[in-house]
Amino acid sequence: MDQGAAFTGGAANDTFNAVDTSGYNAFSALDNIDGGAGVNIMNVATGVAFTAPAGATVTNIQTLNLTESGSAALVTLDTTSGWSGLTTFNVTNAGTGTPLNQDSCRLKYFY
Repeated sequence: MDQGAAFTGGAANDTFNAVDTSGYNAFSALDNIDGGAGVNIMNVATGVAFTAPAGATVTNIQTLNLTESGSAALVTLDTTSGWSGLTTFNVTNAGTGTPLNQDSCRLKYFY
């Protein structure tokens, strides 16, 4: 579980990075991330199909940038529970640098 001062932003703009390594999901259930004031960004990089972890709380993050390195991975983001303040969601394939859309990655976005 990630929470506390390292996962709470300040008065200015903040950036939070979650990069999966060696099969470890850096953004996982029960994480509590609060961007604080300012315009805040969360970057998530994964090599597998991405589903926002159940039980995670993300507040005051305005932009979520998801970079996935798999091919045609399923991307699921349900912001109806645990999310507050998200206004922009960007998904990019790391191998090509191409922005992904609903057709290319089976994007599911609930709000």
